[in-house]
Amino acid sequence: MRFHYSLAGPGDEAELRALLASVSMPGSLTVTFEREPDYFTGCPVMGDPCRTVVAREAGEPEGPSGGALGGAPGRLAGFMCRALSHRYVDGRPRRVAYYGQLRIAPDYEGRWLLPLGRGFMRDLARDESADLGLTAIADDNEAARSAFMRKPRPGLPTLRPLCGIRTLGILLREPRLDSELGVPCRVPGTGLRRPPDGVVIGCGSPESLPGIVTFLNGEGRSRQFFPVVAVDDFRPGGSCPCLASEDFIVAWRDRRVVGACAVWDQEACKQTVLRAYGRSFARLKPLYDLFMKVGGFRPLPDIGGHIRSAYLAMTLVAGSHEAGPAGRRARRVFAAMLDAARDLAARKGCSTLMAGFTDGDPLATVASERPNVEYRSTLCAVEGLDGADSTAVDRAPLPWYVEIARL
Repeated sequence: MRFHYSLAGPGDEAELRALLASVSMPGSLTVTFEREPDYFTGCPVMGDPCRTVVAREAGEPEGPSGGALGGAPGRLAGFMCRALSHRYVDGRPRRVAYYGQLRIAPDYEGRWLLPLGRGFMRDLARDESADLGLTAIADDNEAARSAFMRKPRPGLPTLRPLCGIRTLGILLREPRLDSELGVPCRVPGTGLRRPPDGVVIGCGSPESLPGIVTFLNGEGRSRQFFPVVAVDDFRPGGSCPCLASEDFIVAWRDRRVVGACAVWDQEACKQTVLRAYGRSFARLKPLYDLFMKVGGFRPLPDIGGHIRSAYLAMTLVAGSHEAGPAGRRARRVFAAMLDAARDLAARKGCSTLMAGFTDGDPLATVASERPNVEYRSTLCAVEGLDGADSTAVDRAPLPWYVEIARL
């Protein structure tokens, strides 16, 4: 079977959304990751430019056929995204490509879409060059790990594991607010952690945004793959849609930023839809519902409903990787920031705050103390498409960083 590869355009938009809604991710909860009302609205979240490569069965003119997804010639067989962004690599801004959002229509699984499309991807990588290519694979995705890592298929790029990723789905309770200030309260009995003496926790603002960005870039260059940010990224039309200065939780000491994170609610352009319960979870669901009710947590939606989640993004605290008293103080700062972020996410109507950390990140230990569901994946370098040999990044003594909100 032959396929035709091209960059997606407006004429592909409806079929791209339909394919996203038809390909579910199995597990204890079966979900689909969708992009309503317009597929391309969610693309800037991944990077700029973000290119979607579509594969159609060859034999008819390029473009949507207007029919349902299936095996007819010319119809959409699958797609994949390649997004470019500037990230800190070895302390310097570098152009990095991220490969993700792979979807293959059920009728075309096992049809060698990826090996056959490697030439098109290589041409795209040459025309829009990057210094390094990255992707992430879920640890329970046995098919992908076998095809790309354990027993690579001929014609596929080589994936080299860099570090493990811990994604914590932190459960949210009803928010507790200071009614006058409109920011998360920090008083005994609220369940929120107090920051160390001399540290003030609060929400960001347009006036404080330049200082936040300066801190993120200054501290972020000491993290491998932290995104390079600018003030305009968080303004309308910027590279972080649906994320504004007021969505930041900031820690100040002596009027200087010492920690920051953002609560990124992407529901307006990207949705997670519950499609089914796994067999084992379905049996336990009555107990799960009781636990959620007694604990004051927000319940799961009905089948077909949206699982409202926000991402914990741009997460940095000065000194968090240090040993001794300085490191412990930094982690206390993060604990207070995290609880404030949980309140902010709950105020946005979310039931879960998704927080991503790489293996060995001390902040993951703090976050895991909150009720959560953990997912494991692996960050990999994509060899053979972008830039030089990626083994150089292993030699830099810098902690890894992953921005799961942009995967």
